[in-house]
Amino acid sequence: MKTLGQQVRNMRLQRNIGLSDYAQSLGVSTGYLSNFETGKTETIQLTILEKILNDLGHSSSDVEVDSATEQQLNRINSLLIKLHNESPEAFQYFTNNLEQGIELFSKLDNK
Repeated sequence: MKTLGQQVRNMRLQRNIGLSDYAQSLGVSTGYLSNFETGKTETIQLTILEKILNDLGHSSSDVEVDSATEQQLNRINSLLIKLHNESPEAFQYFTNNLEQGIELFSKLDNK
């Protein structure tokens, strides 16, 4: 299964968008985008990811989820359950922010 970075690179190349030009349009360095696409860095800011998906005509549902991502999601779920039991206020804070992020991606899907 391809990493998200590999998928981004393939989508960018299919649309004949140069690395330097695209990095500039995202407001990141060429090196950062290159490192993301090649897997040298696995983190990306949500706002940059949203722009990539939007610019390349894809929604968040078009991105394949690998087993590492699935494990991370399961871990987050467990941590949220624990947080809910220990600190309902903190749980509410994190879940509200998560919901807002999901709603933002849903809006991208509807474009």
